[in-house]
Amino acid sequence: AQAPLLKYVLGSLLTTLHIFGMDTEPFVSMHRFQQVLQDDVQFMMGPLKFMRSMLPVAWSPCVHYMNIVVGVSAIIFYVVASAIPPDWILHACEEVDLPGLHSFIPVFLASVTMFLTAKVWLARKMLLNEDVGIILNDPKMIPELEASSSSDSRIVEGLRDAVMPMSFVALGCLLPAYAARIALFVVPFLSVLLMRIPATRFKILLVKLCLFRAEALCSNLEISSTAKNMAPSRMNSVAFWSNMTQQHLTFDADLEKLWRWDQGGALLLTEVAFNSAWTLLMGVIAVGAKRQSCIILGVTGALASASFLIWHLYPIAQVTSRCQSQVANTRSIPQLAFKLVNHKDFGWTVQGSQSRFLQYILGVRVGVEIPLLGLVTESALLTYAKGAATLALPVLTYLLRAIDNESP
Repeated sequence: AQAPLLKYVLGSLLTTLHIFGMDTEPFVSMHRFQQVLQDDVQFMMGPLKFMRSMLPVAWSPCVHYMNIVVGVSAIIFYVVASAIPPDWILHACEEVDLPGLHSFIPVFLASVTMFLTAKVWLARKMLLNEDVGIILNDPKMIPELEASSSSDSRIVEGLRDAVMPMSFVALGCLLPAYAARIALFVVPFLSVLLMRIPATRFKILLVKLCLFRAEALCSNLEISSTAKNMAPSRMNSVAFWSNMTQQHLTFDADLEKLWRWDQGGALLLTEVAFNSAWTLLMGVIAVGAKRQSCIILGVTGALASASFLIWHLYPIAQVTSRCQSQVANTRSIPQLAFKLVNHKDFGWTVQGSQSRFLQYILGVRVGVEIPLLGLVTESALLTYAKGAATLALPVLTYLLRAIDNESP
């Protein structure tokens, strides 16, 4: 009974705004985008979908702020635990020969909980931002988002979210005497970890939106493989290249609005900080531990977290690649524009317009940029992956030596 009433109230509100001459399309688009996000989260939750209305970001303000209060309470809990560590944490760290870790673990949990809570708050703020509603004004984008749902990506996302709970399960198996206390200690963190699902899905939908916009520009510049290198007639006009320039300018401005430091940029930065903190903790355990089982746990957790960070950033790098990549055999706006330089089907005037368009796109840096870290590109991710692979060899050597030392 509440759903028809909500639709009636929303329809009446939009009708009233329209009568007074206000543009209601951004509100309609935002409502549809929010509905897409809710459906996406419902599918992501699987058997727990009955809990979706209890999560923040995409639902009522009351639910959202209640979750924020839970996150802040969890941060305070772990800060107090770092200042006054419980006795069982001291004994557990001594048992695994990591006595200095008793303060580091609560500090780590307080930090990652803070990152998750900030991510939830930023996602809600961005979802209700007017600039985002205007960017979603294109009626073609929402159907594209609805049709782009991929169960494979959700499975990988679910695996990434399962790495951290499984790490605590493994820690409980290593320390069976403290398993119940470990489970109770990480309940606040796991509650906040569950809260991040709508924020993560929101970020993924935003990246898809940007990728679809970039693909639309590429499609306008593409010559069909069956056309025998004949340019479509629509390209043979100055108006077409002027329109392409305006579309590119609009897309560039929209990317800046979406990913500036106080919007999507901060959202990405919290995600990078979260994964980096987890990698750091696992690395400390792997290097400092003396027990074979703890070393294996640390190395596995660190490698998994670093790998998921690359997987998380790769779709964002694809957006930048579509916008500015000049690497051979890549589908990008500059590469497609290169193929049309001095095309035989264009007149002199059109060739000049196309050259000016090419000069413009080569002179601007378009893509997704993370504050403090710079533009997210495939080459930057490759450099990161090479660095991780370089570190993996000595870490593996250290692991094998530790295993050999403990063997009878």
